[in-house]
Amino acid sequence: MYLDVTRLFERVRAKSPTGIDRVELEYAKYFYVNGADFVTQVGEQLAIVPSDVGRELIDFASQRWNGTGGAAFTAPGRLAAWSRTLETERSVRKALEAVKTGKLGEAFLTIFVSKISSGDAAPTFAHVRGMADRINLLRRLLFPSSTVEWLGHARLKGRPWYINVGHSGLNKPHMLDRLHSMGGMQIAVYIHDLLPLSHPDLFRDGEAGKHLRRIANVERNAKVVLTNSHFTASELQKRTKIKDAVVLEIGTLAHNTNAVANRHRSGFVSVGTIEPRKNYLWLVRCWIEFCKAHPDLVEGEKLTIFGRVGWLSDDEQSQLRTLAEYTSRIQIISGASDREVGEKVASARAYISAAHVEGWGMPLAESLTAGTPVIATDVPAHREVTQNRACFFQPGSADDFARLLTKCFDQREYQQMLDAASRFQPWEWSDHFKKLQAMLAQTGKAFPPGVRQ
Repeated sequence: MYLDVTRLFERVRAKSPTGIDRVELEYAKYFYVNGADFVTQVGEQLAIVPSDVGRELIDFASQRWNGTGGAAFTAPGRLAAWSRTLETERSVRKALEAVKTGKLGEAFLTIFVSKISSGDAAPTFAHVRGMADRINLLRRLLFPSSTVEWLGHARLKGRPWYINVGHSGLNKPHMLDRLHSMGGMQIAVYIHDLLPLSHPDLFRDGEAGKHLRRIANVERNAKVVLTNSHFTASELQKRTKIKDAVVLEIGTLAHNTNAVANRHRSGFVSVGTIEPRKNYLWLVRCWIEFCKAHPDLVEGEKLTIFGRVGWLSDDEQSQLRTLAEYTSRIQIISGASDREVGEKVASARAYISAAHVEGWGMPLAESLTAGTPVIATDVPAHREVTQNRACFFQPGSADDFARLLTKCFDQREYQQMLDAASRFQPWEWSDHFKKLQAMLAQTGKAFPPGVRQ
């Protein structure tokens, strides 16, 4: 069993995780304990990650994202060294390709100027390598032997699985083709959504084409396709040749938060990357109008949005920033830890999602698990992830949305919302992996059940 952890290596220094980051981390935790190997992409090849590096990667990501590592938390020694080794391998390949094509200037720049991984908040770029790094890179160029073990260079034993749950590299032209051509290799891929295809206007230019390439590669090579919801599975069936995707619902993360008495709940929360799909500009405007219309109800309560800025036009960013600065009733926070978000969600009067469309919706399930009512747009994935325990409004209906906000300040109706939240049954990661094991066992040889010592 080989789990692709490329996304974890790329995202581990971010202050807070995306939903897909979380899924890959949960898979890494589970598969590490169950004796699987980790691999990470270098170009279109896969390097096998040493076991101790995999352990450090899991620990570092867990501590950083739950807020126990601190803002300046640095990567442990083996993980940092391995990251530099991978960077050297990438530079070697880039430099050799430049030499082959006669681009000697590009080769020179690749050798002496490159991205250097750091243990702080994010990678830094265009740093001149230290003398030791340059010597190591030149040595690798002159002597092609590598200390990295590559998947496929040795004879595969049995019929192992390659699993990709982070979408990493699926758009590359030949990576899955090469894996598929290895004798006995079986491929399983987790598809989180088809939203760039169904709603291209909500994504950056070119994202639909990139997602099409991902899907085409998966259609051609994957033996098993996994997905997060029946909604996404139906989209796959409708828009692709994939007709038998296996639905494995994403487990609900249980934040360690203290219980909050319902009478002390205050404010509203929304979580997610600030991008058109999340519809934050509309949400903020509606919230400001509600506060103006009902000052006696709202008093000092705020709408808090947790999210890093993703794709949003300059004009929309400016409008959102202006609205947030216009009133003290809006708070936008980027880079918060899971713990900080969880504490805020657990004490909120309600969680809000105004998203135009979703493939799943982890924060909605987490909010209901914390006993916090959810107000959300009436889209299929929202109904599925909340088990119909949320209060739904029609997308774009300000009146419908204001009606649900008003309910949050009515004692009898708010109690009904709390009761609905209390009946929510969290999605369990244990059930997710039991289903996965059973499915892989039926399809091919499952991974060894022995626990790594």
